Amino acid sequence: MLGAISSILVPVTDRIGELIERLDDQSGDGEEAKYDLIATGPSALSTLMDSIGQRTRFGKLLTIEIFDAWQDQRAAPSLITLLSDPDEAVREWSAGLLGRWPHTAAGPAFIVLHNRLLAESVPPHWTEPVAVRRSLTNLGLRLDVVPTLTASLATNAHGPRLWPAQRTADIVTELAQHDQVVLFIMAWRLGADGQLRWTKHETLGWEFDRSKPWEANVAEALEAVLTEASTLPDDPQLFVTIEWLNTGDLATKSLV
Repeated sequence: MLGAISSILVPVTDRIGELIERLDDQSGDGEEAKYDLIATGPSALSTLMDSIGQRTRFGKLLTIEIFDAWQDQRAAPSLITLLSDPDEAVREWSAGLLGRWPHTAAGPAFIVLHNRLLAESVPPHWTEPVAVRRSLTNLGLRLDVVPTLTASLATNAHGPRLWPAQRTADIVTELAQHDQVVLFIMAWRLGADGQLRWTKHETLGWEFDRSKPWEANVAEALEAVLTEASTLPDDPQLFVTIEWLNTGDLATKSLV
């Protein structure tokens, strides 16, 4: 009986190892391997975690997608390791998943990454700093300043935190009155199927300027976003996501 079981387990183990190796293939084979591993389920978790350091950038990104599909927080130690990966996309995707769970043990690694991005002067509107700030908020390590009107108009009914596009001007004005720098807005249309779809709108390309006083950035950001908001159609099915910055986001954090 034991011999029969071994003859079954060995091929299965070999197949998982083969699928993991194929994750590095960008020709399309890697994507197929990803879906096969997702279908295999978390029984492949330990093998995948053990090999993650050997994967290419592409393989690591697919691995993060597999962990996301499984929603098994036993993968968290591997994701924490990836927060110090040389590739910014790998770090960003890892940060996003750890923050969505959220995995509190990742706090120190997030603080190290936050401080690193500040030291490297990475623009705060780039996707990696945005992912890190959102995750720090979810972990209770960042103050998210949400004034009264802004809080009352927010909804998470369709996934991300959204606001009615028709009230964008009121919301960003209130944020500026509370000393927040609005980095950007994105417009989303709610379809008849209940799905959100990104909707292009006119932008001014304003960017935060570290060389200017905080108050100047608050004022310039508000002017830019109000101009953008004026171009949005008056449509009750149109929503916006809003990304803003507070003064604490430009300060290094302590590991203590």
